[in-house]
Amino acid sequence: MDPQSQENARFGFATYKNYLLAISYLLDDYGSIRSKLKDVQQKQNLDLLKIKSLLMNSWNSELLLNFPSLFNEDFLKFSNHWSPVQSYYAIYLACRALIVAKSFQAKGDHATTLEIIVSNFIQMEKLFPYPWNILFDARGYKNTPNGITPTTTNPLENPYHFRNDQNKLCSSFRMFLKTTFERIIEEKCSEWKEKRPIKNRARKRLSPGIRQEIADKQRGVSIFDCFYRLRIRSNYKDVDIFILGSSAPETTKYFKSLCNITDKTLFIIENYLLKYIGKQRMEQIIDEYESADNLGIINQLEFSAVKRRQYYD
Repeated sequence: MDPQSQENARFGFATYKNYLLAISYLLDDYGSIRSKLKDVQQKQNLDLLKIKSLLMNSWNSELLLNFPSLFNEDFLKFSNHWSPVQSYYAIYLACRALIVAKSFQAKGDHATTLEIIVSNFIQMEKLFPYPWNILFDARGYKNTPNGITPTTTNPLENPYHFRNDQNKLCSSFRMFLKTTFERIIEEKCSEWKEKRPIKNRARKRLSPGIRQEIADKQRGVSIFDCFYRLRIRSNYKDVDIFILGSSAPETTKYFKSLCNITDKTLFIIENYLLKYIGKQRMEQIIDEYESADNLGIINQLEFSAVKRRQYYD
């Protein structure tokens, strides 16, 4: 790799790592998170087998995400290529279980799931507390709490140095949302041009006002869209930054932040699922999952549903 490409890889990895580190510092402990969750009622006649299947799949994805923590940290730069994929699917599948528990008849594709998370879970029912509930769309940010004064942040500035500054941490997360929104708009603008060639030639420019029209129609993006963006970048587009753009100490920070964010996000979803299907049924599903681990791997990991359940409501 030439020096410029190497530098670009380091820049890309540092940017993603700093976004995740800032979000991780924003997250409360289990007790504080639990106290902010909405009260929902148990539902009847649910597809418990489907919910169980989705949860098992989610927890297994989380196990694979956390598994590299059992090895030397030098291994993480290679596992981090797939860690955003495992994190995303752990969360995505848990959200699908929540959709089933809410008796929604919805397709299981990514676009539909992300839309339901924003329109129903965040905007309508307000199931997710701060900072999960912050959104960004063409009109700006939504749900930034009172008392937070956004400030200018540099994506290359390590959040460790402002880990106690809620304003800067929130600003870093907001930048992640904004850049994710902008990337979505860029992709949709490219699609618009591809579908409208001029005399069988690729269109180079957008017609006046089209970019704004596309942006105005785009729903607000959430942290879940950021996870999806990270999954796509690591899986398809930016493989080199995760392998060639990171050093061991920074790789570890990236990995631990991603594991922590995944853990706390699943904690929220699992608390709601527990209320919808009943605590006894949730405990049975977790017991079945734990009993399948003949090697005792789950108990060696820092994060898992088996460890989270002692903090459930």
